[in-house]
This record gives sequence, structure tokens and C-alpha cells, in this order.
Amino acid sequence: MVSPTPEADNEDARNAAEIDHPALLEAEQRMQEVLPVPVRVVSATPFAARPGVLRGASTLTVKTYLAQQLVFGRPASRGRDAKRGIIGLVGFAGMLTQLFSGSKLDDPYADKWLLDIEAAIDAAVAELADARRTVAEALAERVDVQHSIAQSVKPLQVPLFFSNQFAYRGAYLVNDFDNLVCAIQTTKHVALFTAEESNALIQSSSKTVRRTFASANGYRYTGVSRADIAHGTARAAEALQRWGELPVGILDGSQRAEYGPALPTDSFAHRFAAESAAEAKAAARGD
Repeated sequence: MVSPTPEADNEDARNAAEIDHPALLEAEQRMQEVLPVPVRVVSATPFAARPGVLRGASTLTVKTYLAQQLVFGRPASRGRDAKRGIIGLVGFAGMLTQLFSGSKLDDPYADKWLLDIEAAIDAAVAELADARRTVAEALAERVDVQHSIAQSVKPLQVPLFFSNQFAYRGAYLVNDFDNLVCAIQTTKHVALFTAEESNALIQSSSKTVRRTFASANGYRYTGVSRADIAHGTARAAEALQRWGELPVGILDGSQRAEYGPALPTDSFAHRFAAESAAEAKAAARGD
């Protein structure tokens, strides 16, 4: 007979301590109350162990110079060759960070801004899809001639580090535009589009993306919360004068961006919703 080793004794002790952990015993007791068959809770790992935080990586493959411009934007220049600045994906993401912070602080104006940006993104997605269909129809005209879409021989890999979903949707717009440019250049090369037609479609599509990124420009944290508006504070009066009235749906939280942050648990939107419901019931009764 082989005597237990010290390592085995230590393992048994750890298992015993793990099985008798108060939290596990409490869980076992609750399970006994609802299950007809006795159950013994045994953890496969020490109770104190926890999974680590989640980490991921995202990369945008950029194939054209025009798409690269939309990623990084362009600073404004002065002088004889002065050019207006272009807000790229990077700048768009930076402005969104401030908007999301304002929304998390229960600023209803930030929520209204996010709704408008989301509408701009949705409109841009639809416009780029229409442009892709136009190119696809041109390429399909010659049934007996097949063309492969031109690709970069050395695409650029851009790592994406964003803190919100809106910025990733912006990256998808750049990707859609990038693929569209490759297809348009192909149709021009194989004589399905003239140079004028190609340039016009590229310019209009680029403008669509740039307009979407610019929709986040101009927001400044107001310092106003729904509680301020409910109480009619001086800060709320100043914001109303500067930014205007807000729809009831924004104040009560019923109109929110699909990819926006959740309402704070202490948001006055819940009170606005209750008051709106009471007013609707009173109106229905004819009070």
C-alpha cells in the first residue's frame, strides 16, 4: 500500500476547503430547496479564481489612398493654397467620446446629438449601397466578360481602438467607400464608366462619408441634466436658450440612439416617462 504524499494531502485539504466554502454551501442549500434530488456543489477551480477581463483586436484594411484620407482626415491649411480641414474617422471617434460621456451624465442634448448622428450614418449606408448597385449593374452588362475587382498589392492595416459602437460604424463606412472606389476604378479601367462618371461617383460618395463624420462636430458638454430641466434651473434655462427645446421622447428616454449608452439608473427620464403617461391618460379621460 502506498502512503499518501504531502502533495496529495495538500490537494485534499484544498478540495475540502473549497467544498466547504460558505458561498458554495449557501448555493448548495438554495439548490436543495428547489431540486428533488440532493446536489453537492463542487467547483473545479478555487473559488477565488475569476476569468480575466475581455480583450480583443480590430483592424481596418485600407486599399486606396482616398479611403486613407477618410481615416486620418486633413488639417485646415492657410495661405495661398488654403484648404478646409476634413474630419476623418479618427476625429469622428474623438468627438464621439465626448458625446458618449455627456450622455452617460444624463445630458439630453448629447442624446439628441447621438440620434442625429445615427440618422446620418444610416443615410450614408443607404447612399453607398445605391452607389454599389450602380457599379454592379455596369459590371453585369457584359454577360460573357468577367472582371475581377482591382485590389491593392500592399494594403494598409489600421488598428482600431474605439470606445463606442458609433466609431466602429464609421469604420464600416470607410470600408464600404474603400471597396466602392476599387470597383469604380475597375469599371473605368475596363471602359464601362467614363473618367467623368467615375470621378463624379467617387466625389459624391466621399462627400457622403465626410458629411457623416462632420455631423458630430460642434457638440460641447452643456453641464445640463434631465434633472436640471425638470427643476427649471438657471443652467437649464441657459441651455434651452442656446440649444432650443427638446422633444418629449428625448426627455423621457423613449427616443434613444440604438447604439448609444444606456440611461443612467438615476436619470429623470424615468420621471418624465411617468408624467407623460399620466398626462396621456388624463387626456384620454378628457380631464
